[in-house]
Amino acid sequence: MDIDISTADEYFKTRIGAENWFELDDNQKTSALTTALNKISKLSFIGIKVLPDQETIFPRIFHGKKISMPADVMYGIFEEAYFLVTNSDKSSAEIPDGVQSISLGGASVSFKDTGSVSICKSSMQFLTGWLKTGFSIENNYFREVY
Repeated sequence: MDIDISTADEYFKTRIGAENWFELDDNQKTSALTTALNKISKLSFIGIKVLPDQETIFPRIFHGKKISMPADVMYGIFEEAYFLVTNSDKSSAEIPDGVQSISLGGASVSFKDTGSVSICKSSMQFLTGWLKTGFSIENNYFREVY
């Protein structure tokens, strides 16, 4: 599965409330997808990259197996792209320290502790299972917790 306009269009054809996506031209869609991918690439995903210098977040090695781009991660990128284009005027404001969620009318955005990267709630629902949750140090053994 690829992160491209045609795949995003197919996803949004089946998503309720995504009519605005189809009002965008290809340049706007490409910019939104690129920005969303760049933001999400800064998160700590499980496993390790196949090649240390690869620019993409997937493929990754996890428990000895090579994992290609999971559909959930791709859908999370699409959701973030849609959020960026439909909330660009609302999401660009600086978020004060300690704020965990923001409500704007009927929509709300919750922020997970992702460092300086804030990801919309609908995107995070797809990404959560693929992100590291921390580290455990037991009996001088250091491991990632998923």
